[in-house]
Amino acid sequence: MADERLYTVDSVTDGMANLVDEEGRTVSVSVHMLPRGAVEGIVIRVQVSDDGAHEWAIASADATETKRRRTSQQMLRDVLELESGEREDP
Repeated sequence: MADERLYTVDSVTDGMANLVDEEGRTVSVSVHMLPRGAVEGIVIRVQVSDDGAHEWAIASADATETKRRRTSQQMLRDVLELESGEREDP
């Protein structure tokens, strides 16, 4: 039975994308294997076969998950700024 994994594009350098999965594991793949428009911060949804092979050819960007994560990150930054006194509560 195939599994599905989510990867976040952590960085792109010299045509290689460094991806991080939900458990913190990293993998590097050619940007040509990723969906068009995959840039830093985008969440990629990819099928993984029973033998562990990633189906990059049918991977897709997950706009909903990307937005959810970006919103959560911004909320965390806002809370940390409030706690450190760098920002006033509106």
